[in-house]
Amino acid sequence: EWDGDPWPVNVFGHGLFGSELYLRARLCGHDAAGSLLFATAMSTTWEYVFEANGVRPSALDLVYTPIAGILIGQLRYVGFRAASGIHHRGVRNVLRALIDPLGSLERALGAPC
Repeated sequence: EWDGDPWPVNVFGHGLFGSELYLRARLCGHDAAGSLLFATAMSTTWEYVFEANGVRPSALDLVYTPIAGILIGQLRYVGFRAASGIHHRGVRNVLRALIDPLGSLERALGAPC
């Protein structure tokens, strides 16, 4: 909590935000390094463009978000790919939606990846 955010926001919120950024890039065809770069760039942009007008960006947020993002995001990516191999369409779609709820919604609305 040293940066002013409650610890659940720092640990879970920033980790999930980083993993969402990382997973989105992975599912759109980027490799792990490119996806980490994307997560880092977008997290930094968020911290300096949107949050900086009220709160000074912290090193914890700038470093932890992409690192947790690649760790959690890669696990989600592997799970999503494994679920894609399930032959039963209903089970496959439910598992993919559980692993990537926001992406599943985006794809249902017509997003390509």
